[in-house]
Amino acid sequence: MTKIVKTSNDIRAHRPDPAMIARLRAQRDQDIKPDADEANGEPVFRIREAVRRRIVQGEYHDGDMAAFRAAFCSVSQAGFASALGISVDTLQNWEQGRRQPVGPAKALLRLLARHPGLLLRDLIPAAG
Repeated sequence: MTKIVKTSNDIRAHRPDPAMIARLRAQRDQDIKPDADEANGEPVFRIREAVRRRIVQGEYHDGDMAAFRAAFCSVSQAGFASALGISVDTLQNWEQGRRQPVGPAKALLRLLARHPGLLLRDLIPAAG
């Protein structure tokens, strides 16, 4: 078995650029419309049309997955991951741009972008 040793300098070298993190957060905040009013106390789906369109087409830019999940206003990472049947780590990899959804997950996300009520009405209660 090979032992891997990393120094603090190695770890710092792989840390994300703070400027990139700030840009992603700014884009995420811009992509998510404010939650103005909730209908009958139910969570509301609010997202910029450009982000929704990219997800429907299966094209992802940095920050799109975080904006998409956050558009479901009150849904946590754990709740969203559970509703999709994936691990929180997988969702975090998508949100941080390390990986992109493929296959059935990509198809499900495209469907949810077209019909967000499916997640709010059907998947979240089933996951809980």
